[in-house]
Amino acid sequence: MEGINKTLDEAIRAKDIEEVRNVLTTSMVQDPGFSKGVFEERFKRCLIGLSETNIFDPFDGEPLNLNQSAWTKDYYAAQQTEFRYNFSLERLEHLKKVGRKLFPSAAPRPFLPDDEEAKKKTTGEENNRPGQGPGEQKEDFPKWLIPVGIGAAALILLWVLFG
Repeated sequence: MEGINKTLDEAIRAKDIEEVRNVLTTSMVQDPGFSKGVFEERFKRCLIGLSETNIFDPFDGEPLNLNQSAWTKDYYAAQQTEFRYNFSLERLEHLKKVGRKLFPSAAPRPFLPDDEEAKKKTTGEENNRPGQGPGEQKEDFPKWLIPVGIGAAALILLWVLFG
């Protein structure tokens, strides 16, 4: 995560708000339950060179679904995309509530390059668990990350083309 923090520091120095937002959004993918403090740590870094009013937009007023029984991984992914369009404190707080409900701190974290368990699986160092034969490894990659990644890539492309 050293590289992403360096990217964030450079974006803060350059006052590149879009890049700051990209890094903060990435933090939500790395820690969707907001249990590891990834977002908060990076946000505090931002406040050294930027103000909240620089980083956040006013809330667009679009209703947020407060019905917790309707909160799913797909809903979380959709809200992350909406957050990119309206980078507001209200949407952030809503994402935190949804993320904490869907991804409590006891849940395994999503696949990250520096994740020791992921390294073991990709290098073959992990022993098979009981009931898992060769080729039957448990899939740890959350499928809801796919639309988030596609949405983020589309937003970046639109920003590059029309920004």
